[in-house]
Amino acid sequence: MKKIITLVLMISFSSAIIAQDKPVAIMGPQDSIKVILTKELQKVYPHTVKAKQTLYSISKLFELPVTYLRKINRIEKNQALDLNQEIYIPLRDNLIRADKPTNLEDYIPVVYKVKPKETIFRISRIYFDIETEQLKQNNQLTEDKLDIGQYLTIGWFKVAGGTIAPEISPAADSMLVETVEDSLARVDTSFVVIKPKYKKGIAFWDKSSTTNQLFVLHKTAKVNSEIELYNPVQGIRTMAKVVANIPRNTYPADIDVILSPATAKQLGALDSRFLVEMKYFE
Repeated sequence: MKKIITLVLMISFSSAIIAQDKPVAIMGPQDSIKVILTKELQKVYPHTVKAKQTLYSISKLFELPVTYLRKINRIEKNQALDLNQEIYIPLRDNLIRADKPTNLEDYIPVVYKVKPKETIFRISRIYFDIETEQLKQNNQLTEDKLDIGQYLTIGWFKVAGGTIAPEISPAADSMLVETVEDSLARVDTSFVVIKPKYKKGIAFWDKSSTTNQLFVLHKTAKVNSEIELYNPVQGIRTMAKVVANIPRNTYPADIDVILSPATAKQLGALDSRFLVEMKYFE
């Protein structure tokens, strides 16, 4: 019965995701945009409004409430955006995927330009909260030495199709993050300071299921967010989408995450139950 529930949930939630309306295009894979890293280490994207863009379409892409975008940009409730108006969009850290996705056509790389005295540890762990080894892997680095002005691929940002006028193009088709000396005082970024949860737990997967997408059910992780999973036995790490929370009273209490077969195989799982390390957002 539990196997049937798992399969039905995976199929039904994947169908629901496909059926959802896509937001109006804000940027596409051919874009290069600049994001400011403030002295408080918050990432803010100054966006110039293009034709047919609305606060709603922008909020969907960046997963921010419309009311929040209105507040930080001092836009009245019934006030429409003007063409070429500049608005500030805080960027959530959890929207940056650290590992290289297989469907690169849906993403643009997030690039950081190294400044004097910055180290690979500071950039990876303090600025972006990703593993240092992952950052080195993204850039084919064999040592920790960095050069001033060097461009580092931090990760990837998922975009909807469409176009936006590029502001800067240090590396083709990218999101460039640069540090600034002073803060953007008018932008309240406290809403987007979301710290990830780190936990070890038991993963379960149904070997008889044929679902071939990277989905999971999790106890508390935010639905539609991505979870990072690590199999310490195999030394394999992968990302998957949280399509739902685990239904109550359907699985043993010690199970923390239910994996689709594709996710389990990606992690090199041999048994139906095994230990995983998780990084996720609630």
